[in-house]
Amino acid sequence: MISIDFRNKLVPGLLALLRIAVGWHFLYEGVTKVFDPAWSSRPFLEGSGWIFGNIFRSIASHSGALQAVDFMNE
Repeated sequence: MISIDFRNKLVPGLLALLRIAVGWHFLYEGVTKVFDPAWSSRPFLEGSGWIFGNIFRSIASHSGALQAVDFMNE
C-alpha cells in the first residue's frame, strides 16, 4: 500500500503536470487561431444544434457578426 506521505507528494505533482498540459493545449490552440489566416469559426457555428443553434447559424450567415466572433475567439 502507498504511504500517506508519498501520496501527499504524488497527487499535487500529478495535478501540476495535468494543469501544465491543459495550459499548453489552450496556448497551442490559441496561437494556431491567431497565425492561421484561413481559420474561421464558421464551420462550428453552422454545425451547431440544440438550444442556441439558430442563433449560431444566424451569426455564421452575417459576415460582420462572424468577424466579431472570430476576433473574440482569437
